Amino acid sequence: MSTVWCQLCDSYPAVGNSHVIPGFVFRAIKSDSPTGFLRNPNNPNLRLQDGDKLPLLCQYCEQRFADAEGKFATNIFSAFHVTDQNQFTYGPWLHYFMTSLAWRTLILDLPTLESDMANPRAAVAELRKAAETMRLYLLGASNLATYLRNHAAVFTKAQTASADLAAAGPNMNIRRSVFGYSILHRQHGYSGILHNLAGFMCFLIVKGNPQDTWDGTKVTPFGGKIKHPQRVSSWLMGELLNCVVEFSQDQAPMSEVQQRKVRETMRNNPSARGLRFRELDNGIVVSD
Repeated sequence: MSTVWCQLCDSYPAVGNSHVIPGFVFRAIKSDSPTGFLRNPNNPNLRLQDGDKLPLLCQYCEQRFADAEGKFATNIFSAFHVTDQNQFTYGPWLHYFMTSLAWRTLILDLPTLESDMANPRAAVAELRKAAETMRLYLLGASNLATYLRNHAAVFTKAQTASADLAAAGPNMNIRRSVFGYSILHRQHGYSGILHNLAGFMCFLIVKGNPQDTWDGTKVTPFGGKIKHPQRVSSWLMGELLNCVVEFSQDQAPMSEVQQRKVRETMRNNPSARGLRFRELDNGIVVSD
């Protein structure tokens, strides 16, 4: 059987259980769920314990990422998830963490993006070049940091939404979901990588739309502050919200047996923090 080598250093065999998105995000959602479980939206009768794990990194490169992941979990994500805190001071570790997240998703998406001949070749080549820049930066080439444009948008709750987004339940389906995608705009060649970490939204822009607005969202490689107000008007944010709507529309129905079990569990645990998002969605005002 052939050995799968580490995608980052290409020097050691990859371990079989590298997280694409760190496991602490999934554990946080489970911790305040009334049922104590995650469910697959395409197969809601199936309980999930964790996110995707693949042979991606060797044990040494897993450790390279561990320090920044731990600082993000402790200094930002925990307070955000539990208390809706939306202002933070951060060090260089946040830029590193967000880049590591974008790189993992991009290298997994690149084969599909490259094989789809409808994608502009120049845009795919830019993504491939960006992946290599990220890889070298993550291995220690700090001089490349300024080429990597990271932005963080902190979503705590929505009170108004478009009709499609309101129908999807944005509070529930943003604060209770985890996903990441590499996105390419075929018409204009814009591209980037987006992630939703239960409402902490990460964007790495490869080729941006010059008409976009990213106010109060830039994450620098030198440290700084995330503070409100933030204002984002971007096709990338639109793609993230489209994902939320599509997830809601594509969800398969849960069996009556499973629905009954969930209702019973929710009745027995009415104080679960995760239920507040469902209540917020009940008060959404539809905007034009």
